[in-house]
Amino acid sequence: MINVRNLRLNYGASEILNIPRLDIDVTKITALTGSNGSGKSTLMRVMSFLQKPTSGEVRLWGSSAPSLNLLRDVSVLLPEPALLKRSVRENFKAVLKSRGVLGEFDERTSEALNLVGLDESFLNKRHFELSSGQTQRVSFALNLALRSRLYLLDEPTNSVDVGTSKLFGKAVLYMRQRYGCGFVIA
Repeated sequence: MINVRNLRLNYGASEILNIPRLDIDVTKITALTGSNGSGKSTLMRVMSFLQKPTSGEVRLWGSSAPSLNLLRDVSVLLPEPALLKRSVRENFKAVLKSRGVLGEFDERTSEALNLVGLDESFLNKRHFELSSGQTQRVSFALNLALRSRLYLLDEPTNSVDVGTSKLFGKAVLYMRQRYGCGFVIA
C-alpha cells in the first residue's frame, strides 16, 4: 500500500498539493487522472521519495522512511527519461547489475525490448542515436527488465506515437499477469 496523509507541498506561497488522505493498493493497476498542472507529476515524485512534502506523510508498505532494500522494489519512470551516455547495452548492464540480476541479462533485455517493440539491434545504439520516442521506449524497457514489485510511471507515453502507447499498455498488463507487478500511472 501507499498511504498518503495530510500531504501538503508548497512552492513559495503557492500550494501545489493538498491531499488529506489517499490510499493506493500497489498490487493493482491504478491511474492518477487530472488536468494539466493538477499536481500528478509532483505527487508521483513525492510518492517515490524523490521530493519531500512541506508537511504530511507518505508510507510505502507501512514505512515512512523506506530502506534502500525496500526502494529497490520500486521502479520510477519520469516524463523526461535520462540514459547513461553510453550504449543501450551498457544502460541495461548498469541497471541489472544494480539489482544483482546481471546474470539474467539476455533473458531480461530480450523480454523488455520485445515488450516495447524494439529489437535487440537497439542494444548497440548509443544514447545520442535515439529519437525522443526511442529514448522513452528504452527507458521503459530498462524499468520493465527490473521486474519490480511496484512501478510508478509518470507520463509513460510521453514522446511516443499511438501504436507505441498501445504497446506500453499491453506491457503493463503482461507484467501484471506474469510477475504480479503493481502500477501507479499518471
